[in-house]
Amino acid sequence: MSKKFEYDEKDFCLDDGIPLGEKDQEKMAEIEHRRSLVTTKKIEKTTRVLLDVYFDFIETFKIDTDVFKIDEFIVKDIVRHYFRDVERIHYFHKETPCIDCHKIAGYLSYWIAKLKPISVRKSELYLTNPMDLKTINEMFALIVAIGRVNANLESKSIGKRIECESSFIKSFVYNLRYRQTSGDNLSMTFYFLEKSAVREMAAV
Repeated sequence: MSKKFEYDEKDFCLDDGIPLGEKDQEKMAEIEHRRSLVTTKKIEKTTRVLLDVYFDFIETFKIDTDVFKIDEFIVKDIVRHYFRDVERIHYFHKETPCIDCHKIAGYLSYWIAKLKPISVRKSELYLTNPMDLKTINEMFALIVAIGRVNANLESKSIGKRIECESSFIKSFVYNLRYRQTSGDNLSMTFYFLEKSAVREMAAV
């Protein structure tokens, strides 16, 4: 997978470097503080990162922009829902100053697949190749997720990146579209994919 899909996690975290407190009152104050970090500017910047990944996605896979379009307002909605999940993680897991790459990948892919920012410009195209058209959002979700995990591997100088076999891609995309899942379940999937890549590297 191209390195152009790898992006920095700082645009997807709410960490300001302040340690979390022990008492509930302190905890609530910190949650409100983190919530204040989700400013319009933060949402706009994170939205732009996802749009950049989308344009790399369509360029790399030679996807016809006359067939597909992405809705920036839905992408912003994805970002808002994503950050709400991040807030909840900080609330229930105060020992977590910044969420890891697997949670970023899991929650982003969940909301992309759920809200579907990419649509088909010409509905009659469904008659010729329906499956490729129907699963474009799930494919984009996978690209975004793998890009985050690969960026994490790159930052650790592991020397190995996740490369998905076609059988895994088909199964993942199908389940993401037609089966119920959650951001937590998807996070675990990407955690094990990364661990598998590291083990393969160690075995070489």
